[in-house]
Amino acid sequence: MSGLAEYRVGTKSGEISVWDSRGAGPTALFIHGNSACKEIFQKQFQSSLGRNFRLIAIDLPGHGKSDRADNPETTYSLPGYADVAVEVLNQLGIEKVTIVGWSLGGHIAIDMLKRWPGIQGIFITGTPPIPLTPEGFQKGFRPFPCLHLLGQEKFSKEEAEIFVSQGGIKTQDAPFLLEATLKADGAARAHLIASMQKGIGGNQKHIVESAEKPVAIVAGIDDTGINNDYLEKEVNANNLWKSRVHFIQGGHGVFWENPQKFNEILSDFLRDVNVSREVQKPKAWSYATPSLVCAFAVAILAGLFHQTFIAFNPRT
Repeated sequence: MSGLAEYRVGTKSGEISVWDSRGAGPTALFIHGNSACKEIFQKQFQSSLGRNFRLIAIDLPGHGKSDRADNPETTYSLPGYADVAVEVLNQLGIEKVTIVGWSLGGHIAIDMLKRWPGIQGIFITGTPPIPLTPEGFQKGFRPFPCLHLLGQEKFSKEEAEIFVSQGGIKTQDAPFLLEATLKADGAARAHLIASMQKGIGGNQKHIVESAEKPVAIVAGIDDTGINNDYLEKEVNANNLWKSRVHFIQGGHGVFWENPQKFNEILSDFLRDVNVSREVQKPKAWSYATPSLVCAFAVAILAGLFHQTFIAFNPRT
């Protein structure tokens, strides 16, 4: 991929592996799902998105090429992962960003909404915003064949293949993903699910519904693990982008299965949220440059004074 840079960023939770498209436009941070890796977003990085925007993708701690967590119980949770993502953004000097999250990555994006003011909006897919309660899990998710694997610490190769295929991604098309799933720290799965069952991460439905920043939700029509009726009928987001959930052909991994349509929607969202920011710039400029305002005011007053002086002193 032309222009793509890969590097590591040091954090309190170890070194994090990063992809950076170095595109010319505003920044978007991509966060992958449970036991996956940043390479799963290659169809976004290879597209015009990678040139028109600065796309950044990270391997979460315990995943891909990133270090395993020194404190797994804390790091392998929604708040723990969100803290790592924020730390990476701060280390890179990024002040404004849109978060693109898939599955677990979407839950992390929701958690980031409440902890980092630089977020322009979030774009989530394969992610039902739920209260982290037994009732919330029952409403947002559907029973599916590999449900028991989500928090399982050790995988056989067969179990890993089932886990990957449940995401709508064929292992023969993405052998790197099967390798990443087998390599991922099993403690990450175990601690994550245990923490979510304890409610660590809060009421994500409430966070999304009360969000001041735009929230885009994209769902695969054939996603067997997510309750799409719940997304459409029970998540009443105050700032839902275009006032609807975007359903497109595909399963849990629509960005991989249907990249053309997915990238089109994502591009529109990135442009919309950043145009909104540009509209606000004049207000920021007026407050940021009081000396210019004063200079104009002085000039106008000086002109009025001169005209008045001439009017009362015609011989001058």
